[in-house]
Amino acid sequence: MLRHKAILQTKHLLLFMRHCSAMTVQPLHARAGMFRHEVAIVDTHGHYTYQQLINGSTHLSSSLREVFQSSRFTRKHCMGVDYEKQLGIAFLCPNDVSYTLVQWATWKYGGVAIPLCGMHPLSELEYVILDSLASVVVSSGSSDNYNKISSIANKLRIFHYHLNTRELLASLDIYETENEQTNRLPSDQPAQIVYTSGTTGRPKGVVVTHGNLVSQITAQIESWGWTQDDCMLHVLPLHHVHGIVNALACPLWCGAICHMLPEFDAAKVWDLLLHRNSAVTQSISMLTAVPTVYFKLIKYYEQAGYNKNEKEDIKQHLQSKIRLMISGSAPLSTTTMEKWHNITGHWLLERYGMTEVGMALSNPLYGTRSPGAVGRPLPSVSVRICDSESETLLAEGDSRGTVVYSDNVSVGGLLQIKGPSVFPQYWNRPAATEESFTKDGWFITGDTAAFTNGTYHIIGRTSVDIIKSGGYKISALEVERHLLCHPAIAEIAVVGIDDKEWGQLVAAVVVHNHEIDVSEVQQWSKSHIPPYAVPRLWKFVNEIPRNSMGKVNKKALAKIFDVNNQQDKQLLVNSYFHDLVFPSH
Repeated sequence: MLRHKAILQTKHLLLFMRHCSAMTVQPLHARAGMFRHEVAIVDTHGHYTYQQLINGSTHLSSSLREVFQSSRFTRKHCMGVDYEKQLGIAFLCPNDVSYTLVQWATWKYGGVAIPLCGMHPLSELEYVILDSLASVVVSSGSSDNYNKISSIANKLRIFHYHLNTRELLASLDIYETENEQTNRLPSDQPAQIVYTSGTTGRPKGVVVTHGNLVSQITAQIESWGWTQDDCMLHVLPLHHVHGIVNALACPLWCGAICHMLPEFDAAKVWDLLLHRNSAVTQSISMLTAVPTVYFKLIKYYEQAGYNKNEKEDIKQHLQSKIRLMISGSAPLSTTTMEKWHNITGHWLLERYGMTEVGMALSNPLYGTRSPGAVGRPLPSVSVRICDSESETLLAEGDSRGTVVYSDNVSVGGLLQIKGPSVFPQYWNRPAATEESFTKDGWFITGDTAAFTNGTYHIIGRTSVDIIKSGGYKISALEVERHLLCHPAIAEIAVVGIDDKEWGQLVAAVVVHNHEIDVSEVQQWSKSHIPPYAVPRLWKFVNEIPRNSMGKVNKKALAKIFDVNNQQDKQLLVNSYFHDLVFPSH
């Protein structure tokens, strides 16, 4: 039944693409010609101009066309779906130039880009590839990426196109004629399907159109003062909005430089921020990251043993060279914000966004940035706050201002968003799509917000089963579902525990069938759920307390953990931070 619905959804999407409105937009890749000879991306392999991105993506687009037309493409009618007409291209690439080349090549071919996350276990990657109905899966980079995708492709009978790094880089210098047909695209033509963190069930594919993408990018360009002179330091994963749009698409839109690190490394980040051993002459001017990254950078700085003069030199350099530093994907603590300001002279700019809407609220580029506040709506974004019980409208606003429909100075309730940046649908989830929008077309974020003193604050998720750890949104219910498959676990309740470094720690209260080894369960968990969702705190009990209705009061249950007691902190191996540092949006 689900497969029949997927086939129907595919047909609807194809019709939607063919009969979309006459409104068109200039897509991201079409702007590269304006900056041909400028450096676009710097990574561990070298630096690349916009012309090289044009060359490589056009060459790769032609290769993908050959793949679709090849007799080797055996998945043409697998499971009753005509995959020759389904243009989804899933790809697993490291944080380097290959990601942009595959993304742009997909758009030049007329396809829908479906980014994958290398940290996810095979089961999660397989789920996304199967759920999205991808026609081809592309991989590049490490042998691990190749092996993961090969095993899935063989199982699903889907074509696997692996990019050889040497051949890929060689193609960048072969001049290619651009495809004029993709210089403008229908605004509601799907550009990418980005999967959520699965906070309320299995991850859902968010269909982002080219119009959505352009709206999300240009709102940030206007609000944060992006120019061609900027150089963004990219330390984020590329399977969610924070890394895809904020840190990569925005600099490429305006002809700036994106300096990409393959993974977060505090020492390397500090070297780049201070312009030590830089691969390009232009110094870093912008950084966007999650609070945990700033926490780690502060820790590294404090342990470096700088003297007073060195600290002053660092602060002076960062004040003169860095234009803007942004924090998002999780709440920023006042302590971290103040410490960062003391070290760098910069007040971090907090903002609020989601996979479904891009960035929606932001503190000002110039002016006061209050800890805990996420500012005002970005251009073209409208927001409103409704009472959680009566659904009464309490406040409504946009970038020009907010009207409060109450005698109270402060109002709080459910946050809803509307505007051209908001996605049109969840892929193959018509019921979920309908449930996520009000009858008058507002997207229901699931977050509780307050408007006070002229600015918005995000109070938290409406569900206690959503945990924010290190920038990721984690579904407690999904973690419970997977861990219950372990033979030693009879019952489990997963909760979030407040923590200064991570925001929240994933914690598990367990009733076990027989002797249980925490380290073995944690290792087992990594093959079933993403490593950042594996519980870090464990409590073993004879019975999980429940109310008269048989439900667990998770807010009360969380109090059984004493985070100051080291026996309560049965942590994962040291590489855990490497797994967790990258955020969800």
